[in-house]
Amino acid sequence: MDQASNLTPAAPALLASNAQKERDLTMSSANGPTNILAAARAEALFASGLPACSRPTGAAAAAAIKDALQAYGGTRGCACEVAAAYGEYPETAAPRMRWARQVVQDTFPRCPGRRRKPPKPATTGTTAPGAHIPAAAATAAGPEEQGR
Repeated sequence: MDQASNLTPAAPALLASNAQKERDLTMSSANGPTNILAAARAEALFASGLPACSRPTGAAAAAAIKDALQAYGGTRGCACEVAAAYGEYPETAAPRMRWARQVVQDTFPRCPGRRRKPPKPATTGTTAPGAHIPAAAATAAGPEEQGR
């Protein structure tokens, strides 16, 4: 068996691996799938000092998120602040989280064109790097290809 045929069984596993990574970046909620990065940004914005009635610019929201992440030691610290707020002040925590999610959605829109596309399958007749090329194929390539 040549090296090229050894590589083909790995292609479905690679595609499955990429699909799993896409699924890992989303969580299911009552409102549909939620992007984990968007959720972390919303938690950080929730924990920030910005008032919930404000309409921050993109730069102001990004700065507030960065400051909150630094102040609370990362995303877990921000999540703890959110949990504490829901425990102590549930009547104000829910509207603040709705505000934070809306600001994140407006500031960092998810671009459908940025989804990772699975790699194209190899076409018949191509060889993997380092695979053996028969002598007939090498001579058919022409003199400019033979010297490589």
